[in-house]
Amino acid sequence: MIENENTIHAFDKTEAYQMVKPLIRKVIDICSANDIPMFFTACVKDDGHQSKYVNESVTPKSHGVVLSQDRFSDHIAVTIGFNTVPPVERPDISYDDAEE
Repeated sequence: MIENENTIHAFDKTEAYQMVKPLIRKVIDICSANDIPMFFTACVKDDGHQSKYVNESVTPKSHGVVLSQDRFSDHIAVTIGFNTVPPVERPDISYDDAEE
């Protein structure tokens, strides 16, 4: 039987994540000490109905870092459930023609 690629496979990697957690903590500490903005997310559990994510970040604003393209608020918004919409180039509309 061939499974659909969208078939959900329940898993629980919460215990395995405990081995990774100190490494992530070390990365966070180093990034924080050096004012390096970073974002990390891992899905540690899925029961077929709900997914559990672990998210960590060192945000630019919390360290007084100003970025020319700050995507951190976008990343964080996605983790709390916001949907992303790709930017759309809006057409130029001339109102000069409408007055004739």
